[in-house]
Amino acid sequence: MKKLLLAGAMAAALGLGTEVFADSVSGKVVSVEGNQVTVQKKDGSQATMQVSPDTTYRKKKIAKHDKMKKGYHVKKGETYYKPMMEEDDWVDIIYSPSTGDMLIIEDVIVYDD
Repeated sequence: MKKLLLAGAMAAALGLGTEVFADSVSGKVVSVEGNQVTVQKKDGSQATMQVSPDTTYRKKKIAKHDKMKKGYHVKKGETYYKPMMEEDDWVDIIYSPSTGDMLIIEDVIVYDD
């Protein structure tokens, strides 16, 4: 019984030890290029981050007719991601620490005028 309790405690400790904590940034969107977003923070520095399919702001839209979206041809009835962040938007972004060079965006709040 002690071994089972000890094994359970070790598994819980390892699970908590590997948990990833999110961080946030507020500022103005300077550029949006594909999946990369550059935000100018309030202190003047810039941070480049990347959206992923798990980013909560991404919404799909169904094309009502053939059109070009950001250099890609979208046929009638196909879906494409509707952009939420555009240049000059004021945003709060929650991101996870990077596993490589890029910060991965988890959630976005866009402030309207």
